[in-house]
Amino acid sequence: MSKHTTGPWTAGNVGVIWTPDENRRLIVARVGAFQDKELLHFSRERWTADARLIAAAPELLAALEDVLAEIGAEWDDSWSANVYDAAVIAVAKARGEAQP
Repeated sequence: MSKHTTGPWTAGNVGVIWTPDENRRLIVARVGAFQDKELLHFSRERWTADARLIAAAPELLAALEDVLAEIGAEWDDSWSANVYDAAVIAVAKARGEAQP
């Protein structure tokens, strides 16, 4: 499975998510609705919020992986075990791995 583009990612103008790449900005993703390369239904606030969430993905994944490593699979509280299982599934999804 290939790895995602290295972070940090930054949410730029109008839903563009980018990361520094040597002397330039590498666009990781764009948020918005397009049809035949034409932008539809412009909503700067929503796309900016979506871009911020996507831009945080590498840090969120790393933090969740650290939490799971710290907790370990030996979690015995039933409510917390459900939370732990949800975290394991989310990390697997982010990595493109089969979900348990």
